[in-house]
Amino acid sequence: MEVDFKGIKAVVFDFDGTLYNNRHFPFWFVMADLSEIFIMKKERTFRKDMQGVDLKTKEAFEKEFYGRLATAKKCSFESAKVWYENDFMNRFISVLEKHYFANDKVEEVFGKLNQKGIATAVYSDYPMLPQRMKAVGLPENLTRNCWCAPTMGAFKPACRPMYEIAQSLSVSCSEILMVGDREDTDGESAFSCGAKFVRIRKNDKDYGELDYPFMTWDEFANKVLSL
Repeated sequence: MEVDFKGIKAVVFDFDGTLYNNRHFPFWFVMADLSEIFIMKKERTFRKDMQGVDLKTKEAFEKEFYGRLATAKKCSFESAKVWYENDFMNRFISVLEKHYFANDKVEEVFGKLNQKGIATAVYSDYPMLPQRMKAVGLPENLTRNCWCAPTMGAFKPACRPMYEIAQSLSVSCSEILMVGDREDTDGESAFSCGAKFVRIRKNDKDYGELDYPFMTWDEFANKVLSL
């Protein structure tokens, strides 16, 4: 299925796995500090449990998420928050700097879309998005529209954040194209609010017939650059 930009006024990109290939990231992340493998696995479990659950505000989200981490680590809420925002996320950024780099033509894609009057944005399930973008070699001025799910009060695919993003971009959800590498998070975020979706392929696995375009980053980039 071909990607269609007709009627599209904004393109919202996922970050991890979309603007760079995050293959083997869990391995490198765990290897960065084997002593904390238990709590890192717990973090992934909590994240999965909270997927799509709309807690409405940053404060409510932090209470739930850091509360779970505090119980697992057997420490205070504040200690769990400090660990995550400092140790966990700094390790995340360090792994990106050592092992990953942005896909080819990312800057050109954003530039072309902006040239065509199509707004661009990046929407990630993890915090510290500007720092992570910089870690893979993307410029700080790639886009001024950056959102992190935790600060919005919900992990993908909760639909409210997408409506808020659309409102901020002064478009309707039906005028948004969501570009991501996962159907269960990025795709469902788009489907839940009536946005269009393009999935970025990272391997050669055959997923059969899909109701949305499924292509490599290079194929998507070339489509944009030909507009």
